[in-house]
Amino acid sequence: QTAGDGYHPDPAELHKIKGAASTLYLYGIYSVLQNLETELTLGVPEGGLFDKLNETWRMTCAEIDKFIAEHSPNVKVDPHPPKQIQTLPIAALEHLLAAVEQYDPDEVSRVLSPLLATYDAALLREVEQAVDSFDFTEAASILNTELTVRGVAE
Repeated sequence: QTAGDGYHPDPAELHKIKGAASTLYLYGIYSVLQNLETELTLGVPEGGLFDKLNETWRMTCAEIDKFIAEHSPNVKVDPHPPKQIQTLPIAALEHLLAAVEQYDPDEVSRVLSPLLATYDAALLREVEQAVDSFDFTEAASILNTELTVRGVAE
């Protein structure tokens, strides 16, 4: 999740993750988390650090995959990681929910199609399936549940 999604990290959780990153020698992630933790303690907005953390995470995952591929000849690593590495933005979920609430499959398709092309999220496929069945109530329920889990809706 990112600051643009309206996500506000729990400093205690960041500290735990930072400790785990250090234990696993993931110093790039550790460093970004340390800066983020410091900025949060000082009350400084953290916007750009989330993007840096996301990029560092992706690069770390790619390096881990490369290491495994080089040192484990029997392990096959997908050279094209799944799209779900990117977190579906809350703003996109809210926009999709607004489309679903119009009860218009064409409007939902207009909003949903680019999301499906960018993100590999089971949630999007569930919404698509509900809308294809004209069950807009179920589609809205799926999205509202996700927004509630993320702390945006009640």
